[in-house]
Amino acid sequence: MLFIQVFTILISFFTLLSCRTITNITDSLTKSKQNQKLHLVIDAGSSGTRFCLYEITKNTSNACIAKSLENDYSTCKQIPAENGIAELGSQKGLDVIQNGFDDLNSSNPTYRDQIVQATFIGTGGFRKYPENKYKPILESIDNYFKKEKIPSTTKVITGDEEAEYAWYSAKQIASSTNHGILEIGGATIQIAYKNSPVEESLIKFSEKLGSNVSFDKLSVVGVFNRFCEQPVVSYKDDLFSDCKKFVYNNIFSRSDMKSFVQNNPIPKGTRVYGMGASWFATFNLAKSDKLTIEEIHKIGHEFCGMDQQDIESEYNIPSKYAERVCYTFSYQTALMETLNIAVIYNGKGESYTKGVAISKEFVRFCGKEL
Repeated sequence: MLFIQVFTILISFFTLLSCRTITNITDSLTKSKQNQKLHLVIDAGSSGTRFCLYEITKNTSNACIAKSLENDYSTCKQIPAENGIAELGSQKGLDVIQNGFDDLNSSNPTYRDQIVQATFIGTGGFRKYPENKYKPILESIDNYFKKEKIPSTTKVITGDEEAEYAWYSAKQIASSTNHGILEIGGATIQIAYKNSPVEESLIKFSEKLGSNVSFDKLSVVGVFNRFCEQPVVSYKDDLFSDCKKFVYNNIFSRSDMKSFVQNNPIPKGTRVYGMGASWFATFNLAKSDKLTIEEIHKIGHEFCGMDQQDIESEYNIPSKYAERVCYTFSYQTALMETLNIAVIYNGKGESYTKGVAISKEFVRFCGKEL
């Protein structure tokens, strides 16, 4: 009987100890999350706006690292709007920002108080206008953040800066310096790479030949429907090859980027990451983190032979994107061929924003970039 009582007491003690340990661990994790330093990067693109939230930590070399969050903000979150902020103007642009914060407060209220920096970045949609056109928009957003008491920076970045920030985004994925990026945006495309892994300086270039701008240019050509429009019913001819040739001849064959890469070839062995939503969609459809140009050709042939309704129903792709599927694959492969890129790696949906998130230009406590 005495043994049973002692045994019972011991079991109770260890159970209590375990519960306290679990409680302490849980409290520690909760406290750790409450002490997160979050950097909100607002990607003001040519056709839409995204809220990108990152936890900023440091490694042993005192370099900042941007970690994606959980839940709704594991990737950048699109804020519903009819167009990009550069097109919407000051008041409607502020409405988009407010809607973004309303969504953040309702879905993840603790994140709002952990934001130590907000950085509003205008890209290709802003760059097409003179400064006196977009300056009032930046000033109104600056005033909004001051009112909200959030340390902030607003900036319209150049194409070369966007390329460099995208390279730093990919560096956190690649964990190396022997990599390059090919970023596709709506208004512009960017490339960045090094001549060798030991070099400090980046080779970078940007051109206003993004997927939406190129689509608009091609659409005014009278034969676009014949070469690139997604068929209403299954199409048996080689639509993909025709569309790719059409895109190359009218967009990339005489582009400045083609000439630039011919004069500055991407070194062999450089792992090129596809950055931006366009590549992210392709890798998701392929269910792969690495694609050769031949593999994208194969996927392109398959999807160009499908009718739009089947694409919408089988792959849950909205109508406005389903009608461009054949064009998208043709555009991507024509661009890869132009730049002599045989293999592309998954950029995980990241663009330039993760590079901005760790830049000492915007985050003062970052000792240096990763």
